[in-house]
Amino acid sequence: MTVADYQNVLRNQIKTLKSDKIMQLAVYSVNQRRIKRIFEDGKNSQGIKIGNYNDTTPVTINQEDAPKKIKLGGKYRSYKAFREAMGRETGFVNIRLNNRLQSDLANATLSKATTNLADNKPIKVDNHKFIVTLKNQENIDKVQFLEKKYGKIIDLTKGEISFYQNILEKEFRLALAK
Repeated sequence: MTVADYQNVLRNQIKTLKSDKIMQLAVYSVNQRRIKRIFEDGKNSQGIKIGNYNDTTPVTINQEDAPKKIKLGGKYRSYKAFREAMGRETGFVNIRLNNRLQSDLANATLSKATTNLADNKPIKVDNHKFIVTLKNQENIDKVQFLEKKYGKIIDLTKGEISFYQNILEKEFRLALAK
């Protein structure tokens, strides 16, 4: 390899390290994993089931709080019974009723189908900084209520943090090996 070839390799490595590709891959990957954990698997930041639905306290559901396609507002023997009437998950607390919280955490447009995970689009600040945050005050309040009741949900698990760090490390190594 000539000096010019080596300089070209170094320039390409620097270009890759300066780009947003490595950070974007890590942030997008870990956030998608977190979204799946919370909204599909129903697990908290400890990686365990968020909780159980109350099946004894009667509840009244406002029509606007029920998913638009279902239109099941009214009185129910419990919140669990309301979820059963909708055909939704009742084996664990699934906080994805109308997709507003999930879409906000993914920084995505509201998912049309309540069974689909939102597209994950963290906010790019610069090539080495992406933000994943709730923007809607209703969702911030909802998370505060849920975390007061069930413990931490939104924070990354230890496994998710490790997953993020592993992606960064592997991608940096790949960039430097080119």
